[in-house]
Amino acid sequence: MDQELFQTPPCYLISQLLKDGDNETDLLREFENQSSYFTDSNLLLMVKTKSSASSRNRELLSSTKKFESIQGTLNLTDEFLKIAYKISDDMNIDEFLSCNVLQYVLNQVGRETPSLESIEKSCQQFILEKRSLYLESLTEILTFTSYESNFSKQLNSFISQLLARDLVKILLDKFKDKAKDINNYTNELELQYRLEELHKITQCLVMISQYYISTKDQITAAFDQLKSTSKILANQQKTSSLHSHLFRMTFFFIFIILNMTMDQQNKLDPYTGNRVREINQQQLDRNVDDCLKSTNEWEHQPSILLSIKSYYNLKKYSDSSFENDLKPIFNGSDFCEYFFLIISSQEYKSVPIVIKNYFDDHFYAFVTLFVSGFINSKLSKENFTKLFITYFKLASVLFEERDSSDYWQLCNNNNFIKDLWSNASDRQYITTFFQLLGSLAKDNPRSIFVFLTTDAVTHSIPKMISYFRYYASHSNSHANNISEDDKAILLEMLNMVARLVKYSDELASTLEKTQSLLAATSSFLAINETRLRRNALSIFTAYAGYNQVHYQSQIWNTCETISIFNSCMKDEISGEYPLSKEILLLFNSLIRNLSVPLQSSYDQPKIPLQSYLENFIDVFATIQNKTFNDLNDKWVLYKSILEIFEYFLDQFQKSNQDKKHPAYPLYFELTTDQRTLRTILQILDNSSAVATQTSSLQEVSDTYEQVLEKCLDILLSLADFQKYPVDNLMSTIPLLRSSPILSIAQLVNHNNPNISIKAIRFIYVFESTQRECSKIFFGLQDPDAILQKFIDVLKHQGAPEDIYSDHLFVQECNYIDYAQRSPAMTITNLIYSCLFSPDTKLDDYTLAHFLLGCPSIFDLNIDFITNANSCLNVILMSCVDPIYIQKYPHMLELYHGIIYKMISNPYTCNPMIKVIPVDYYELSCRNIQQVLRANITNPRLVQSLTRSLSFLFNSMAITIHCQKDVNLDLNNLVRLLFTNINSTMDLNILSLYNSIDLQVPPKEPKEIDGLAQFKSTNTPSLYDVEQLYKCYLYNPGLPLEDFDRAISYNYVHQLHQARSSALESWKLLLHASMNHYYESIDIIVESTLFILLSRISQDFANEYFELSTCYSIGECSLFIIYLLKVRKELGLMDPSASLMNMDHKLKEIFDTLVITVLKSRYQHIRGIAYTCITNYLNLLKLSTNNNHLGNISSNNNNNNSSSRTPNGSYNSLASMIARVDDKFIRILTLDCNSVLNGWKIVAATCLQAILSLEYSSDPMNRFIERSGIIGNVINDISMKYLSNQQWEELNEDELKVYESQMLLLLKITQSTVDSNIYFLIITSISKCTLFNYEPREENYDKFLQLGTPVLRLISSIIQQLPQNTIERTQITQLVSKFVYQQSNSILFGNILSDKQNNQGVKTKNFQVLQICVYLFSQIANHGLDQDSDNLIQFNRFHYLLLDLLNKYVRSKKKIIQQAIPENDYEVQLTTKYEYTAPGEKTSKKNLFQVMTRDRILMLIRDLVLYCQRVSMPSYSSSNISSPFTLCFNSSFSTSDINSRSLPVQSSSKLPLFEILIFSLIDKTFLYEQTINHCEYIRNQLIPKVDQLTIQKYKSLFANQPDDLSSSIDIESYKPTQRNQIIEQILVDKAQDLTLKSDILFETIESLLLVITSHAFYYTSNINNLFKTNISLNQSMNINNNNNNNNNNNNNNNGQLQISDLTSTPQQQQQQKQHKSLLLPSNNNNPNKLLNSVFSLFKGNDTPSKPQQQQQQQSQQQSNVSTPPRGAIDSQQYSSPITPEESEQFKNQLRYLIFNRNVDLFGNNIYSVLSNINHKKNSTLLELALKKLQELLQK
Repeated sequence: MDQELFQTPPCYLISQLLKDGDNETDLLREFENQSSYFTDSNLLLMVKTKSSASSRNRELLSSTKKFESIQGTLNLTDEFLKIAYKISDDMNIDEFLSCNVLQYVLNQVGRETPSLESIEKSCQQFILEKRSLYLESLTEILTFTSYESNFSKQLNSFISQLLARDLVKILLDKFKDKAKDINNYTNELELQYRLEELHKITQCLVMISQYYISTKDQITAAFDQLKSTSKILANQQKTSSLHSHLFRMTFFFIFIILNMTMDQQNKLDPYTGNRVREINQQQLDRNVDDCLKSTNEWEHQPSILLSIKSYYNLKKYSDSSFENDLKPIFNGSDFCEYFFLIISSQEYKSVPIVIKNYFDDHFYAFVTLFVSGFINSKLSKENFTKLFITYFKLASVLFEERDSSDYWQLCNNNNFIKDLWSNASDRQYITTFFQLLGSLAKDNPRSIFVFLTTDAVTHSIPKMISYFRYYASHSNSHANNISEDDKAILLEMLNMVARLVKYSDELASTLEKTQSLLAATSSFLAINETRLRRNALSIFTAYAGYNQVHYQSQIWNTCETISIFNSCMKDEISGEYPLSKEILLLFNSLIRNLSVPLQSSYDQPKIPLQSYLENFIDVFATIQNKTFNDLNDKWVLYKSILEIFEYFLDQFQKSNQDKKHPAYPLYFELTTDQRTLRTILQILDNSSAVATQTSSLQEVSDTYEQVLEKCLDILLSLADFQKYPVDNLMSTIPLLRSSPILSIAQLVNHNNPNISIKAIRFIYVFESTQRECSKIFFGLQDPDAILQKFIDVLKHQGAPEDIYSDHLFVQECNYIDYAQRSPAMTITNLIYSCLFSPDTKLDDYTLAHFLLGCPSIFDLNIDFITNANSCLNVILMSCVDPIYIQKYPHMLELYHGIIYKMISNPYTCNPMIKVIPVDYYELSCRNIQQVLRANITNPRLVQSLTRSLSFLFNSMAITIHCQKDVNLDLNNLVRLLFTNINSTMDLNILSLYNSIDLQVPPKEPKEIDGLAQFKSTNTPSLYDVEQLYKCYLYNPGLPLEDFDRAISYNYVHQLHQARSSALESWKLLLHASMNHYYESIDIIVESTLFILLSRISQDFANEYFELSTCYSIGECSLFIIYLLKVRKELGLMDPSASLMNMDHKLKEIFDTLVITVLKSRYQHIRGIAYTCITNYLNLLKLSTNNNHLGNISSNNNNNNSSSRTPNGSYNSLASMIARVDDKFIRILTLDCNSVLNGWKIVAATCLQAILSLEYSSDPMNRFIERSGIIGNVINDISMKYLSNQQWEELNEDELKVYESQMLLLLKITQSTVDSNIYFLIITSISKCTLFNYEPREENYDKFLQLGTPVLRLISSIIQQLPQNTIERTQITQLVSKFVYQQSNSILFGNILSDKQNNQGVKTKNFQVLQICVYLFSQIANHGLDQDSDNLIQFNRFHYLLLDLLNKYVRSKKKIIQQAIPENDYEVQLTTKYEYTAPGEKTSKKNLFQVMTRDRILMLIRDLVLYCQRVSMPSYSSSNISSPFTLCFNSSFSTSDINSRSLPVQSSSKLPLFEILIFSLIDKTFLYEQTINHCEYIRNQLIPKVDQLTIQKYKSLFANQPDDLSSSIDIESYKPTQRNQIIEQILVDKAQDLTLKSDILFETIESLLLVITSHAFYYTSNINNLFKTNISLNQSMNINNNNNNNNNNNNNNNGQLQISDLTSTPQQQQQQKQHKSLLLPSNNNNPNKLLNSVFSLFKGNDTPSKPQQQQQQQSQQQSNVSTPPRGAIDSQQYSSPITPEESEQFKNQLRYLIFNRNVDLFGNNIYSVLSNINHKKNSTLLELALKKLQELLQK
């Protein structure tokens, strides 16, 4: 039982579960498992007490300082144990239970630290309250069985089991034990709970005896308890506090005995639970007679025994004719007396309604048995006057609330009433008889009238009215002569006539017409007898209730004549005010039935309404000062006046607050600090005092509660147009004990839900207008007392109401009614509205924050107090309770909205995240999913739960996003979301998505006849539910089906909106979880993401979904693809084998995206699909170019197909592309020509992605060519951009479109070899005017945006063309003409002059320079005719290129230091440093300097390549066919070149070789350094990656060039994952160094070749360079390009890749190839750096045919074209220097190359290069070295 003390009690579970049939079996099983607690007398009303092991328990607790509590293991302190032991001793409970109780109480503390005394009191109260847990549960179970339901029948079997185990005996024994010495208790708290337990026992016994057969022992025991209780009662004074309790217990036992002894047939057998059809009546009679015999034991209360005995005998002999046996009953004794005492008592009125109904049935049976018994007894009635007087009173009270039709029929059929009337002689008898007739007149007015007219001749209606006239006329003069008995008779007559008028309009009309009743009774209004005036006035009140003009007019005239309304509370005896009450009722009835509306221009000036109202205002203010014999009279007066005020205020509001309106004085009184407002506030302030003064058994009267309601109604009505003065409501008003707002707050947890709701609403109104409630409450000495009231309401919501069944419209009506009656929902709406109010600032402390437990009014960011009692704790517990979710989904929606609003507020975010339990989100999601699965057909319930999911997803997303700020670990939650995603029943991210259950948006329904006017003004597509509700209330005859259709349409639309909102929230959850865990392999795996992508893509392809829905799904798809791309780039792909079998899923995703394009009619959706396809294909590419060196140069591999590798990845991508049909391409190409720039860009980008895959089929390419897109794009860019005179005015959007179109052309040119397209592009570009401009500095950047893509495109076209073809020659000639033409040459000259980079290298400027240099290196010796202008331009460009070489070789270090970062990425690179091998002599550079250095390296390489090509003559066969172009003709310095520094020029005329020599030394040194670094990584770091220090890990990871590394903490990875990432980084670094070394080696070869050619030119005939001793049997296919033999493994960096033309160098990454679409692998098939060599140096070895083909395929561009003419023709050779100078030059060159040691190498450069060649085995390098040796060493 210890567990149950701290859990939700079973009775609460019953209230939650028993209204509908869910979980009935589980609940019944739970009760049966706990049945021992109900039938154990030691447990039913007792917690676990101290045992003999108490000392051992204390020893154990004191030594270990630990114990297993209900909430887990608890560490104890000495102070804690001291308090626990004291509680154990004081309450005699077990020590462990005492510790649990103390811990529970401490967890419920508020903001302030409680005192020791308050803690002990709370523990004591907790134990006293919880010890009757199962007794309370039993009471609830028995109460429920009184309702007819299937489950109540099942519970009967459970009750039968308990009864079979002597439950009744246990209850009677516990009552005896608890009632013993009840009047000697001094502990008030113990006495209070003991009395409550005694009352619960009697309630249980009443209900058991009502339905189950009782045994003799039980009857005897019940009689014994009745005697003992009544004996104690007899010794109590009526003013005693125990008297009321004991009286209640006494009459409860009377009815228990009556239940046990009456109507035993058809009751249930306590042992079997079956109906008992036959009983042993004789045995039962004997049992009862035995109990009734001992009359001497009832001397203290003889009337009790007499009442029971009489009732039993009446019941026993009601149908017999034994006259002699009945005579003792009617022996003149008043056996009705005690029954009348019971039914007229206040205690009886406070009995629970279910039990009171049982008691009323007994009273009804008694009064009817009395009639039958008396008739059967045939006794003379005149001897029983006193008995009949009591009987009449009893029946009168009974039939005031109970229908009397059957009773009248019984009496009338037996002439009982007639016989009683005929013998009426006693005046008190006559008085009570008329009292009974007045009570019966409510249900039998016509019968009573007939009886009085025909049977009661002596007191017929005409005679009574004549009596009225007579007494009225003589009352003032002969007042003292009228006896009190006559007055009493007259009062009852008036009252009876008033009831006849009130309950029958026909009788009212008859009496007025025939008897002039109003005139006859008007005389009473002027007499001095208050009671007569009051009863006479009640007749006027009855007539005023009829909206008849002649009645109204007569009444107004009479009242005005005698000034009756001004006499209110003036002429009555102090303590009783019956006349005043009737005056107020009359006035209230009159004004509500006025013939015309009450307005300022009232057309009946004879009625001084304003004067009357002012008088009632005065009366209202004086009531508090009056004394009352019956306090209820005071509330009746208040209620009547408040109703008048309420009506006048309502009319005043309708008049637009006209100051001439009669109600204006009242309005003024209520809106200023006047007496009326003060009185209302005083009434509210006294509410707590009234509740305190009322005993627990005496309920506060309904009238008083109605007064409180009226006060709150008036305040609320005024709040619509009046803000109350803050000072008035905050300060303490005279005569009030506290602030009025606090007084109203005391009503929050009022037992009457209407009062509670209105108090909450007024508090919210005050908070929303003044924003002071939170400050007032928070500033109290004990703010938790106020807070607890709200918590209590929120906790105890009562039994759930069925608002999710029946017709849809009925459901909506039930919901509206429920929302208006539920205090808990009102509080929840209050909190929700405060938080969501647009007027609430983020840092405002509102009433909502106070109720939720925010501990500081000044700083919302302070953490919540742990386990503090607040509404937030109630909300959090309710949200994870599956029972609560099922019963209150509408509340759940508000709860999750409140939590989300608090979490989304930056000020309360962190405290909220900390206070929310770890398992909150998991439990909430699971429970909502379960309820959704079970209720998918109920749109209202699904709507509420879906909105709850929306708020929940938002809260989860924010929590995940902010978890690091509060040191929260949500790994388990996110791992759960992304685990078992294939299971639809488990909780995961996909099942949550499926829970949203997206549907096609509803169609607009047909107009519903008669309901069109009820469309909502805010949302015209929906119906206004409140207006429909009102319409149905006033027109119940309208067809319900039409209302159902309207509500159904509302539900569908609102549910659709809820699902859309939930989708957006789910998207945020997906983003947050994946953003924070994308680097974690063990939490998020790729298979999960691909499955999720496959599922949501299916919905994305649904063309019937709403656009916004498709947008959200598309964004989710894009994000998942992006995340996969990031993980791939970081090397975080899951290496598990599960990904190897996902080809089908991958293809399915691609097919779904393609279908989306084919199906969707919206360009917006197609645009998102295009973007998804683009990113998806880029993700699945076999390899990506990840080198950051910014490759712009040529590549000798022009056949893309040679790189294809037949593996699984290729097959997957190839099969995907094969699925793309013509229809898709047709739509795609049409969208590429869209008028919308944005969608034009994404369509073009998608087409680029497809073309760049290298798997696009030839039919696809042919379709693209036939589609006309190429011509359209070329025409568009030519006319709109490249020939636009206003190109400077192009905006950014237009430039983005231009860039995408140029990229598309680039992809097209790279995917096709159609020379016609190339010619078309080059020709169109040549005609454009853009390059005719010389851009100014202010528009240079925009010019580069337009010009750079053109130069890239031209370079790509040249590269794509095969070598030694006519097409290439023709294209090259076109390009040459374009470059050298006069109009364009100025621009290219400006670019090559490099003025833009003088102040510091910038990426965009340097990029266009690189492209131009590369372009000139390709057309260096092609396409020029003999035109002198072209030669002039050639020479100009020639020297500009040489100046560039000179500049970047001489000033490389300075240029690197002065480079300027242009964007955030480059700025970030300045904070990261390159990784160098140990022992390197160079200083570390940041990555931006490294990037700049590599760019300069690429530029120098292309410049040297240009020099190589123009200085090496072409040939045909063995004849030199092109001239030699001199590159270095200035003086050559004779200074010593033994270091990396440049020598100083001399004035000699020898050629200027210092640039070449310096560059050769520098590149050779860098080459060796790069090779050593690469070998160190491959041989030292990669094999030992798991042995690196954590500092080394961090250094390698943090200094990566990508920006993702800066957002990931390497220490958060597991060792295996970390080693995998670092190893991939090292592999990429090694590949990057290898590529760099190849570029350096290529540059070294070109430099040496240029030196060699110029050496031969200056010292010998250039033709001698090609003469050799080796036989020239082969064709001398000398090539200007570098080459490698078949054993050379250099990577080629010359091909113009897509990334070189579409991205900046820093975005290019290391090239990777993969075994599959996802997993990285090494590819040992690199591109060749060089494709041919000087074949004449290969000797007589003839290459094989395949080798020849390979060489022919890989040749560079410069074999057949004619170079520009230089200064000297090689055919007519004459040395430019003298033989002496030539010999000097040879000596110096010999010294520098062969003899002089360079400090950096410790050897001469020739030996160094020879050693390098020995490793590289380069034929070209070997050739150059041999030729130099031949020239200089001979």
